Order: sequence, then C-alpha cells, then structure tokens
Amino acid sequence: MSLAFEASNIQNPALGAMLLWRFTCGYVNAHPTKDGAYLPMAYVVLPMLLHKKTQIHVNGTIRASGLRGFAAKFAESKNAEQDILVALHNRSMRWRNLSTNSISLAIACGMLHLSGEGVLLPLTSVKAEAGIGEGPRELMRNAEKIGAWFAQLTPHEVGTILKVRL
Repeated sequence: MSLAFEASNIQNPALGAMLLWRFTCGYVNAHPTKDGAYLPMAYVVLPMLLHKKTQIHVNGTIRASGLRGFAAKFAESKNAEQDILVALHNRSMRWRNLSTNSISLAIACGMLHLSGEGVLLPLTSVKAEAGIGEGPRELMRNAEKIGAWFAQLTPHEVGTILKVRL
C-alpha cells in the first residue's frame, strides 16, 4: 500500500505538467530558431526523469555533453546498463497515460500551448521555484537539460540515440 502511495506521489500529472513545461522551456531556449518541441518528444521526458536509474544518469551528465553523452553512459563498462536505455521505449508506452494527462493539465493551466502542427510551446518561461523543495527543483533543472539536449537534434536523431520510436 505504501509503495503505491509513493508511486502516485511521484507519478502524478501535476508534477508531470511542471516537468514538461520546464522541458519545453529548455527546448525553446536551446533551439537554434527558438521552435517548440514536437509532441511525441514529450512522451519520453517523464520516463527519463521519473525512473530512478535513468534520472541518475540525466543528473550526472553535464548539459554540454548532450544526449549522445547521456546515452553513452549506459554503455560504459563500469555501468553496463544498456538494458535500462533499451527499456525506455517500453516505459514510455506504459507511461503514456501519465504523459497525456500531464500535457493536458499543463495546457489547461496555461503553462503550455499545443499548436495545430503538434508542437508544444511554453506560454511562460518564468521559473517558479519559491516554496519548491530541492527534489522537484532538481527534476525541473533536469527537464530543462533534456529539453536543451533534444533541441540540438532532429526527432529522428533523438529516437535513434534513445532507442525509442517517436
């Protein structure tokens, strides 16, 4: 019972909405033409951030290393965790309801806009960190980092590097 309670505290649409908003802020800020993120990319963000072993590598990879540097960590002999990266696609599929609910909530709350072309844009980029604990703040910083990584690549490159179908 307590494990299910803990999971619902972490895997909830409100937290997901906040993280996807910060992801899109990071994406737009880092994109060469300031374009928004394609909707399918958003479905990979929460499975990367809310899965402990994947999140550890996101946190431990500097922004300048990019998505390729992040993915390379799973193949290092000291880690030998390539299976975690390969499982990202299945985790994204299992968590698509959480991602969809989080996107819907972010749009309803005026945090994100979904264009007719399927592009997510942040409606504000002001950081709201007052009263937020260090754990969620770290997740927000990591969401921005992932956004910056994705912005430097095409959706095809993101999918290939992460071994997911976007």
